[in-house]
Amino acid sequence: MREWLEYAAVWVILKTLGILPRAAARGLATGAARVLYVMLPKLRKTAEFNLQLAFPEWSEEQRKEVLRGMVRNLGWMAAGFAQLPRCTKENIEQLVVLDGHENFLKGSGAGRASST
Repeated sequence: MREWLEYAAVWVILKTLGILPRAAARGLATGAARVLYVMLPKLRKTAEFNLQLAFPEWSEEQRKEVLRGMVRNLGWMAAGFAQLPRCTKENIEQLVVLDGHENFLKGSGAGRASST
């Protein structure tokens, strides 16, 4: 029963994020990620420990800043995932930046001899 309730809650959140404008979805998802970060102390302690282990020379403030950025990025990724069904050929370029795509096009147009 608990798993079904968790699934239902996540489903409702994702559907809500999917219908909101992108900025609102990002804000809501970031807020939800922050709430989860606070409500799950075991995972928070693990993240803090791992950063301390990986970067012992960093100050406590530097590690906290990285954790804040991580939580924000998780929220943004959740919002982006929820809005994927809205992506079409016509609007995808408004959401995705293709850096270096011209190199791919140049390489794919050059043609290669078949090895068969």
